[in-house]
Amino acid sequence: MSEEPWTTVTPRKSRSKRTHAKPATATIAPPTALSTPSPRPPSPTTTQQLLVTVATHRTHFARSAYGAALAAVLSRERARRPGTVFARAVCVGLGSVARDEPALRRRSLWQLAAFLEVAVGMLGVCCSGGDVVVQDPAFGAVDCALFEALGVRVVRVPRARECVSRECFLFAPFLEGAVLLESVLPGTDPALYIGCEDLAEMKYQPFPESNVERMREVAREFMANRTEVKITEEFEVDKHIFAGLSMYWRSLEDDESKETIDDSANDSS
Repeated sequence: MSEEPWTTVTPRKSRSKRTHAKPATATIAPPTALSTPSPRPPSPTTTQQLLVTVATHRTHFARSAYGAALAAVLSRERARRPGTVFARAVCVGLGSVARDEPALRRRSLWQLAAFLEVAVGMLGVCCSGGDVVVQDPAFGAVDCALFEALGVRVVRVPRARECVSRECFLFAPFLEGAVLLESVLPGTDPALYIGCEDLAEMKYQPFPESNVERMREVAREFMANRTEVKITEEFEVDKHIFAGLSMYWRSLEDDESKETIDDSANDSS
């Protein structure tokens, strides 16, 4: 099974045993290499079916134990930051919802639904005016038609990083470390980033041509004012779809350096 170079996820017991794409395919796609939509647009029926699936997934995600735990942490952390405003949401590295591999297609649909539910349903970002943004070189005609119907803006040039403001929720589920630290995080300061854990330790596998020292510098700079909140609840539909994600909040002056939040802790907050 092959994957696009931006994301690599395999079922695992330990995140220290990640499986990575082969170096020959693990390269960052320049804007000119982004996938081109097929000349034949997808049928309205296909788009409508995907819209129904995404809407159903959003409902299931919100009602799941994982979604409830996530919502509880969001509520608590926002209460601690009363001046925080979320005016934009950016997602990088979803992969295509039209991929041939059923498991990868399913993962992309669930992660898209979760992104929309958190951004729009929980944080109140409006899907109008281009404030909900997605980017991935794997997107094709089916994806673009779906995003257009959802009111989501697909970014190719400028890159997603240029859309990440201080009033932004950034979601990058299982994005390859080299892409994250070389193309997405440098110079950004989003109010909330949700992505793979271990960013502070920079345990990512670099691509052969990566500037490792620069990656470490970006990770240090980003974590300098971040509070990491680990998400330990398992998603009951498939524990591998969101396993190992952490929240990275812009720190408060009196924040602890790290916190671990589980469902029982949420109930006692």
